[in-house]
Amino acid sequence: MTYGGIDRKRFEYLLSVGTEEFELRKFFEDSRIELIRLGAKVQNLPKGNQARVKTLAAELPPKTDSVVRSWFNKNLTLIDPIEPEGLVDEFKLYEELQEELLPDEARRLARSCLIHLFGNSPPNYLLDFLKTHLGAPQGKRHSAEAAIQFAKPVIGEAAIDIMPSLPQIFVSLLNGNDVEGFVSGLPAKLATFVCGLQAAKLGRFNEARSALDELSQDLSLQKTLEDYLRATESRTKLSDSARGFHVQEQMGFSGDQLEETDEVMAYCTNANWPSPAFLQPVAVVRGGQAFFIRDGDAQVLFPETGNLISFSGTGRPKQPVRGEVGVWRVAEHDTDKRTRYHIASEKRPIYVLRMVPFPSTDPDAVRHYLQQNHVANQSSITPSIYQLLDGLIVSARPERSDLSKAESFELGLLAWNSLSVIRLDGRLLILGPLPTESSLYECADLGSLVKAVFRNKSGIGALNKTQLRELAQTVGSLDSHLTGQRIARLEVELERLANDEEALETVIEHLTLLPQISVKVDAVVEAQSRQKLMQKNEIDAEISRLQKERSDWETKVQKQKEEHRKLKDETAKIVKTTFDKVKAEGLLKLVTEASIYTELSSRNSQAVGTDNAPDRALMAGPLRISIGEVLSGDAVAVLRDFGVTKRKATAFVALTDLAFSAGLPIILSGAVARPATIAWIKSRGRSCECFNVSVGIIEDLVISAFLNESDLPDSMLLVDANLSALDLYGRSLSDRLTTRLALGQGAFCPSVFLVKSIELGSLPIPKSFSRIGIEIDFDHDYSFKTVIENLDESEGETLPSLPTLEYLWPPARASLQKEFEKLDVRTKSLVVSILDSSSLPD
Repeated sequence: MTYGGIDRKRFEYLLSVGTEEFELRKFFEDSRIELIRLGAKVQNLPKGNQARVKTLAAELPPKTDSVVRSWFNKNLTLIDPIEPEGLVDEFKLYEELQEELLPDEARRLARSCLIHLFGNSPPNYLLDFLKTHLGAPQGKRHSAEAAIQFAKPVIGEAAIDIMPSLPQIFVSLLNGNDVEGFVSGLPAKLATFVCGLQAAKLGRFNEARSALDELSQDLSLQKTLEDYLRATESRTKLSDSARGFHVQEQMGFSGDQLEETDEVMAYCTNANWPSPAFLQPVAVVRGGQAFFIRDGDAQVLFPETGNLISFSGTGRPKQPVRGEVGVWRVAEHDTDKRTRYHIASEKRPIYVLRMVPFPSTDPDAVRHYLQQNHVANQSSITPSIYQLLDGLIVSARPERSDLSKAESFELGLLAWNSLSVIRLDGRLLILGPLPTESSLYECADLGSLVKAVFRNKSGIGALNKTQLRELAQTVGSLDSHLTGQRIARLEVELERLANDEEALETVIEHLTLLPQISVKVDAVVEAQSRQKLMQKNEIDAEISRLQKERSDWETKVQKQKEEHRKLKDETAKIVKTTFDKVKAEGLLKLVTEASIYTELSSRNSQAVGTDNAPDRALMAGPLRISIGEVLSGDAVAVLRDFGVTKRKATAFVALTDLAFSAGLPIILSGAVARPATIAWIKSRGRSCECFNVSVGIIEDLVISAFLNESDLPDSMLLVDANLSALDLYGRSLSDRLTTRLALGQGAFCPSVFLVKSIELGSLPIPKSFSRIGIEIDFDHDYSFKTVIENLDESEGETLPSLPTLEYLWPPARASLQKEFEKLDVRTKSLVVSILDSSSLPD
């Protein structure tokens, strides 16, 4: 039965992402006796993180809920947990959009959820949500079903059944690898004995002693393990210099003021550059020791709010980002504000310690794990340092910090036998700067080692098998910067290469600078060069032909321009004569509709044919165009086809629906705005009239005539709306829009799409449209915040105060506010994210 009756899969996800391995291990160690008393079958403690998650999520009886709640309520902490309501909204939003959380955000959400779940009175709506089935994948999930499970051993199995596992167990014990995946078929006592042997070999003596206690019913096995444990402990002689990290004792800060040399560890709770960032103090760092600030003491050290502030600007320390942990010097500044202390130095580096499930004796597995882990955590704010299974601590070199690249391992990793760490919110943190490394750890692949040996060795010729054997014997005396460990690895690999044809070919790939190979490469290059030269000559001939054709066409175009200029002069004379005649006879309208265009059409058709159009400046308005058949479909899917992300497309559609319901036009821009908007309109499944705007239009006859038609469509689209003056050819449209917004009544007006041109010569959108419209930029990198960050709890029903909204005409803003109140909270958050990130019109 799952804790509190919540969904098992969801509980497993929260435990896997929101807790650390040492926390789950300590829970079972601290609570083992009490769990057994309440009926839990944990006489043999679960081995491995996945087994612990499975046991905690599905195998503990309901009577143990109080033990689970009490332990986690006391030991699970987080500096800045998210409120329960915000948690539920965030989880639902990500599940509905089927988007993955980044690792750091997933950990913060999951850990916050566990803190509220194990609190004294978790909210009912949080419990109701956790009882629902888990939806879309959320972030980096360590699924219990995807990992090798630790199965409880079955007592009484025949010896023949355990034989397949024994060779793998022996090899793992000798190499220092994990044996938990191979003991599932062993009897319980033998499985406990094997796990105790491995724990003692790796220096985990507390875990080995727990195995000794579990073997109290088998004195033979217990005696054997006890002798091995005693011998191992005497050889190791645990001290401060023993391998592995050492956790600093958590001590509280007892003073009421800082000394001059003190620093403060703090957590950034709010950052919105260039506005000041706020930090919550966590501990005072004095002499390398962290003294944690207890509840209420922060206001004494840093009156009145207990917080720190970070200002942006030249000469100031780099401003932290939200969620960043660091150590800074602080100083008090003279101000009337409540927060009077600010950071006064650059951040001292902090590293998070991550565990590698392989010992230093398995360099290839270590390298592969570090490469994969670096890719998975590259978005993390805090850099990583790694502890191997046998306690060795390693880190990338500062000049080659990208461990996803093979060359980062060529010079070896920095290594320490021991480092001091502090525990904070379930993470192990190391305060920088790091001490000088104890040694170098070599785990580069064979190709990198060979390159290191043969780099700048120009006198080495082609190597056969015999020479490889000789090189393996003498490589230790080479004048290079290789460490003894690296040379030993290379000797073994070279000896193996001498008898392995496939591996020998791999080495040869790194010796391409040898003279014999260079000759062959030069021959191939020469042959390819001749072929490329022939192709180049053919291309040059084709270019010459096309240049001649282009010159001929330019001559023809110049002649057509001359003819067009003459035609324009003749047309101007005809127009002047016609208007003089109209003035005299009082028939202006008749001549405008008949004489002028009859004369122009006949002249143009006789003089220049159908390829030349009338002067654009004389056109009465935009040209009506067809966009093809209008079909009903998924607008979000259509926008995603044009490279728009799912969340961004969802926000565009929601903001457009809001603007149209409020009677506001939508102004679209960007490289793909024109084709994307046309496809978008077709997917809406509603009638639409489209107009193509060209340069030089000054009359609104076409738009005015369209708006006076009896059967208007649902929407209208103006393509390249700013190639001509929109306030001239679209004045009737702006008048109708502003009238309906001001009076709330009037003649019907279709929903308006305006697509801006980004070409040379385009005009700015006039204020008669920009102050009543909402602009969407397909090229803009909009920043989407959480629901809680976008909408204040007390003002969630109203539009927030944003520069883009303040720019709107008041009646337009009021109409938008009225329709905004009808939206659900997640749609409001998406809409506000677009409006908040939009720039003001020019």
